[in-house]
Amino acid sequence: MTFLFIYLTRIFQLFAAIFATRYIVKNKKNENIKFFSYYLWSVVVVETYALIPIIIIIIIIYNTPKLNKFKDSFFANSIWIYNIFIVLTGIFLTYFIKTNLKGTNRIKINIVMKYFLGIISLINFLWIEDLFKKFSSQLYLITALCIIINIMFYGYENIKYNKENIKTPISYIMIGTFFFYTITPPLFILLENFDIARDKMFFTAYRIIITLVNCIMYGSFILGFIVCLQKNKSY
Repeated sequence: MTFLFIYLTRIFQLFAAIFATRYIVKNKKNENIKFFSYYLWSVVVVETYALIPIIIIIIIIYNTPKLNKFKDSFFANSIWIYNIFIVLTGIFLTYFIKTNLKGTNRIKINIVMKYFLGIISLINFLWIEDLFKKFSSQLYLITALCIIINIMFYGYENIKYNKENIKTPISYIMIGTFFFYTITPPLFILLENFDIARDKMFFTAYRIIITLVNCIMYGSFILGFIVCLQKNKSY
């Protein structure tokens, strides 16, 4: 079951990156999607690298008593990878949304949020929380809020001024991302208040929900690339 949760999300991530690449091969002038495809491939690389500590813990350490002393070591810990990537993802997505905004005031707010997120992240890592030992839920909440607000800016502009953009892959990306960052923060807050060792049923439910949310988000990206490619062929 554990491996199902681990690999299902990564399969969707890989397919999203592949279909994004396929889309930009057919639409080479779309710089926004090209930029986003680089991000998707970076997700694949990071998630693949994060598998190394999981494999070390599950396959090697727990099956080899002599290696138990390494279970809390740097090499058996992927938390630091995700803490750093949370920040980079937040900054990237904020910038990505900015490239699709038209309103001057909304762009200014977007830029302020991007720098605010960068400064808060630096303070968080240096003085507040341990980058290598604890998942930063506070940082994740701030990142999620910045992304949600900016996606709402995008939605407002396109519904009011440019409804044609709703038919582009970017809108599918925004919908999937909005869904993900609306659902996941409450899940992480709940996770912090449960003892995983004692509340195994909750943790299993959490893993199922977080896997489904990831699959829906990346599935939305994949659907957007497929649908928009088919529309382009029909023109």
